[in-house]
Amino acid sequence: MLSRVADSLYWINRYVERAENISRFVEVSEAMALDCPPGSAEPWLPLIDASGDRELFDQLHPAGTPDDVIYFLVCNNENPSSVHHCLCHARENARQIREVITTEMWEQMKGTYWTLQEEDFSLHPPRNDSAISARPANSSMASPTPHLAATCPGNSVVWGVFWSGRIKPSASSM
Repeated sequence: MLSRVADSLYWINRYVERAENISRFVEVSEAMALDCPPGSAEPWLPLIDASGDRELFDQLHPAGTPDDVIYFLVCNNENPSSVHHCLCHARENARQIREVITTEMWEQMKGTYWTLQEEDFSLHPPRNDSAISARPANSSMASPTPHLAATCPGNSVVWGVFWSGRIKPSASSM
């Protein structure tokens, strides 16, 4: 396997995993916001600290409202940890090695990317109007990692390198 291919596979998984984790953080904070007064930044600002992007956030969004936090984490392409930024870079890495990855993996990456581009990611009030929803309108975007993993043959070198992007950083942080 070429080092270019291994590098792209590694970074595809790192970017997808980061997008998945940020999405989960936002979803959990959304549930916690139900117990807080409307407009409270209490469940939201710790997400900025956890992502390590406080300085950039304060520079771009001095007010620090819940809407600002969600936009910064989900949609803001100036934030290198945003879901949008990560999935765009994952797709670009997949595009660079299109000849090596399976058709299913490419279709999944491409579909996730275009769903992200086409969806209305404005902040939508949920049905009970008591919290903010960062989910795209009319979308059922699921976590892309299991779908991408299913497209790599289980006994291939590609599969091993793809998953090393998830396992190695996690193991090295122990």
